[in-house]
Amino acid sequence: MDPMEPLLAYTDEIWKLAFARCGNTADADDLTQETYLAALVAIRRGREIRYPRTWLANTLMHLWNSRLREKYRMVTVSYGVDFPEVAEDTVIEPEEETSLRTHIASLTKLYRDVIVLHYIGGLTVEQIAESLDIPAGTVKRRLHDGREKIRKGKEKMKNEELERITPMCVSLSWNGSMNSTEVFHFAEGNLVQQILAAAYEKPLTDGEIAEKIDIPVYYIEDLLEKAVDLEIMVKTDAGRYYTDACLSTTDDWETSWYGCHQLVESHLGAYTDCLYRVKEAVEKLSWYGELNHRQQWKLKRFAFLETVQRAKNNSMETEKLERPKRKDGGNWILIGGVWPLGYVTPFRDLNMGGHRSSGDDGYHLHEFDTSIWDNGFRCRNIDWVKYVSRLLYAVHTGKDPIELGCPADMIESMDYFTDAGLFTMENGTRKVDIPVVNGEQWRELMIDLCGREADFLRTQTEPFIREWLAACSNGLPSHLREKYRIQWLGLMLAYYEPAVYGILYDKGIHLQGVDFCCPPAVLVIE
Repeated sequence: MDPMEPLLAYTDEIWKLAFARCGNTADADDLTQETYLAALVAIRRGREIRYPRTWLANTLMHLWNSRLREKYRMVTVSYGVDFPEVAEDTVIEPEEETSLRTHIASLTKLYRDVIVLHYIGGLTVEQIAESLDIPAGTVKRRLHDGREKIRKGKEKMKNEELERITPMCVSLSWNGSMNSTEVFHFAEGNLVQQILAAAYEKPLTDGEIAEKIDIPVYYIEDLLEKAVDLEIMVKTDAGRYYTDACLSTTDDWETSWYGCHQLVESHLGAYTDCLYRVKEAVEKLSWYGELNHRQQWKLKRFAFLETVQRAKNNSMETEKLERPKRKDGGNWILIGGVWPLGYVTPFRDLNMGGHRSSGDDGYHLHEFDTSIWDNGFRCRNIDWVKYVSRLLYAVHTGKDPIELGCPADMIESMDYFTDAGLFTMENGTRKVDIPVVNGEQWRELMIDLCGREADFLRTQTEPFIREWLAACSNGLPSHLREKYRIQWLGLMLAYYEPAVYGILYDKGIHLQGVDFCCPPAVLVIE
C-alpha cells in the first residue's frame, strides 16, 4: 500500500483546518499542499507516520505558525507615516520600524487594531475612528496607551532578566455525562494547556495570560474564544478569563497521598472488616455460582470498590453536587491536575477514577477506571471509552460491532482488550470475561448489597474522614470555591480508595491468589 494513502483520507479535514486558520480558499489550498508535501518528504526519509490525522494537524499548525512568524518579521511599513501625529512625545522611532510587527504581536486586540491601522496601514485618526466605529478621542487614547505598552515591553526586554517560563501540563477528566470528546482533543494542545494553567489561580485578561506564558497575544486569542465556546473557560463581564475546572497541583497530590494513607493505616480494621463482609455477601447471591472463577473475583472486586467509594462519597454529601447542562447535551463538570513539564509523580502507579457507566438502550457497562494491578484496562484512546460497552455487548450477543458503531481501530485491538481482562479465548472463540447480569441482578447488587455495606462502612469511617478534610488547607482558588467545594474535597481524597486497595493488597488481604488481570467491571443487559 502507498504510505501516503492513509494520509490522503484526511484531505478534506486538513483543508478545513487550513481554511479556519487562513480565512480564504487560496491560502488554505497552499497550506494544505505544504502540509502534504512535508508528509511526502518525511516518508521518503524513512519516517513512519502512525497517527496520520494527528501528524498532519500538528504539521499544518507548525507551518501556519511559521507563516505568522515570518509575516511579523516582514517590513511593509510606509516610511511616510508620521509617528508623532497623536503623541506629545514619540516612543517609536522610524528607524525601529523593522521590529515594529514583533512588538505589535504582543499587544491585545484592543490596541493592536489601531496601532496596525495607523502605523502600518497609514490611516489617519479620523479614518480609523470611522473604520472601527469609535470616537476619534478613543483612537488617540488607544494609540497612546498602545505605544506605552510597546515601550515598556522593550525596556523590560532590554533592562530585565526575564524569568524563565516553566511549561505546564494539564490533564482533564469529567464528573457527570459528556457526549463529546472535543474538549479533550482541544485540551491536548501544548499551548492550550499553558493557557488553562495560567488562568486557573485567578481570572486574567488575555494580555496577562500572554505575558504569563511569554507569547504574543495574537497567538492565543482564537484559542481563548474556543475554550470559552467549549465551556472549559469563562470570560467575565470585565473581560477576564479563568479556567472553569477543579484542578489539583503537585502539592495537593502529596497532601492527599500522605493524608489518605495515614487515614487507612490508622483504621485498617474497618476496611478489612468491610472487605470480608462484601466478599461473603457476594458469595451468597443466588446467581453467583453461574459465573466462572475469574468473573466471580471481578464481581467481588467491583462490589468492594463500589462500597468503599460510595461510603466516601456519602461522607462528602455528593448528592448536593450540581452539574450544569452543557451545549453538547451532557451534564458535567471538569476535574483534573496541573503540573510542571517533566514532573513525575511517585504516586502515578496508584490511580483510580470514579464509577463510570456507558452504553445504550438495553445494556450498560459499569466500571472503575483504575490502574491498580490492571493498567491495560485503561483505554489508550479517549474515543474508545464510550464504545467499550458496545464492543462487549456485540461479543456477548454475537452482533456485528461495526454495525453497532465501534471504530475499526478498536476492533483491530481486540487482543489489547483481551489482555486487559475483558475477554477470554475458549476453543478459538472470544467470549466476554467479566460478569454479565440482568437488571434485577444489578439492582440486587447495587441497592441491596453495596448500599447496605456502604452505609455500614460510613458509620465506621465518616468521623475521621471529616476531621481530616477539615484540617486540610484549602488550595482551591477563591473564585472557584463555592462552585467546586465538593469536587475539591474529592480531589483531596483522590488517593483514599487507592490507599485502601493498595494497603490491603500489600498486606496480602485483598486479591489473594489472583494471577490474572482483574478489572472491576460489570455488563448489565436488561
